[in-house]
This record gives sequence, C-alpha cells and structure tokens, in this order.
Amino acid sequence: MKLILAAIAAAGLAAPAMSQGVGGIILTNTEFQGGFSNNGQCTAALAKVRNKQRLDASLRGEAYRSLSASAFQKASLRTTRCERIDGRHRVVFYADGFPG
Repeated sequence: MKLILAAIAAAGLAAPAMSQGVGGIILTNTEFQGGFSNNGQCTAALAKVRNKQRLDASLRGEAYRSLSASAFQKASLRTTRCERIDGRHRVVFYADGFPG
C-alpha cells in the first residue's frame, strides 16, 4: 500500500483482515468494512480516504507523514486499489506496489 502506503496499515487506518495476492492486505477500516457491491462505490470510498490523508499528514502511517502531499498521492496510487474478491469490491494495499 504505497498508495495508501504501509503507513496507512501501520497507522491503524486499516486493520489487515487477510492477504490478497502476493503481499496484498485487504483494508478493513470503517470506511471500507464489508467491501462494496460495485467498483464505483469502492473507488469513491478509497478516493475520499486518500484525499483526507493527502491533506492531513497526521492521518497517514508514521512512515509517510513526512511526505509532501504530491509524493503521498503518487505512493498511494501505486499501492492501493479496489479489487473484486468473493463477489465484493474491496480496497487492497500492496506495500511494494501492485504485483506484476
């Protein structure tokens, strides 16, 4: 989740529920809990959380608090995305970026 970087996971924004893919962690914070019925809902919720964290570094994981807003945004966009898992759209974080 360099998108919503490992910092997000470390900051407690999200509690890992299970792994998705190699190195992926499904985020289960309040905004994402239970997943979504469609990708648009998932993407909107992720964007809302990402924007809050971009604007307020105190909401990020400790390792990412020193990043500029634009650096955080870039990192978040390459580490966190919505994926369809068991019929629900869920936010998944990949600390090392998306698998190839």
